[in-house]
Amino acid sequence: MDLGKKTNVAICDDHELLLAGIVSLLERHSCITIAASCRSGFEALEISHRHEIDVWILDISMPEMSGIELAKSLFSLSPDCKIIFLSIHKSRHLLQKALSTGAHGYILKEDSISELFSCIKSVSEDRFYISEKMNTFIGNGDSEDCTLSEREQSIIRLLCHGQSIEDIARALFISSNTVTTHKRNIMQKLNLHSERELISFAYSEGYNLSL
Repeated sequence: MDLGKKTNVAICDDHELLLAGIVSLLERHSCITIAASCRSGFEALEISHRHEIDVWILDISMPEMSGIELAKSLFSLSPDCKIIFLSIHKSRHLLQKALSTGAHGYILKEDSISELFSCIKSVSEDRFYISEKMNTFIGNGDSEDCTLSEREQSIIRLLCHGQSIEDIARALFISSNTVTTHKRNIMQKLNLHSERELISFAYSEGYNLSL
């Protein structure tokens, strides 16, 4: 997150106490501006018409209009916005549905506020971020793809943890160009066409994502 530019964040959650708590905690962060908060998808759509939101945090399970439905509508109104889903569900299927909308983040309501900050930072920089607890819960290692080298599997794990190409290069002591080449080779091997597809594939296939 650029220290010189604040990220405009809006939050939609139908639970009043949780919503107030998240707003209060995020307001303490110097790089975040709470542009709006609301308790229904219909309110969120009205806000989207009035405000320029960088990052939306959406409860994935809401009455009347679900977070999944709301995300699709928000993207149609503002294609460049970023969306983080907030959920109680450690569900591989729900995570895939969330990512399929175009969202960049999936955080559990049991996660710490520091992890939510990390998620906002990652998605505001156009990177993906999935709750660390989802990595532990889903990444049981029973579907590791033997066509991928150990280095390629390491790169997938780091991408799923929201790491940039430069971060991965530093972690693995290789150049950014080498990481990019590995990533391209992985996607060719798996017949995938975007980083979003790659991350969704890793979770759907039960890759071991623990670092």
